[in-house]
Amino acid sequence: MAEEFEEITHCQMCDAEFRVGRQGNEGNYIPRYHLSVCQRCYDCNQVGWSPLYEQKLIKHCDEHHITLPDRNQSGLLPVE
Repeated sequence: MAEEFEEITHCQMCDAEFRVGRQGNEGNYIPRYHLSVCQRCYDCNQVGWSPLYEQKLIKHCDEHHITLPDRNQSGLLPVE
């Protein structure tokens, strides 16, 4: 019987632990930002990144030479 692959990783926004593996993922990878986030952060920020996480996101983008997208109609940085 093959072992099930599972890995514990941390959300790059709130630092919560979540599992990824063959049985499913408890988070999301956001290609635009090269960022892995927990499902809670992904779901709670669908209208745009909360100001609570904005500085962390901007720092991440600066460190990884990622151009920030235009803000959405709510004045927030989009998640996708």
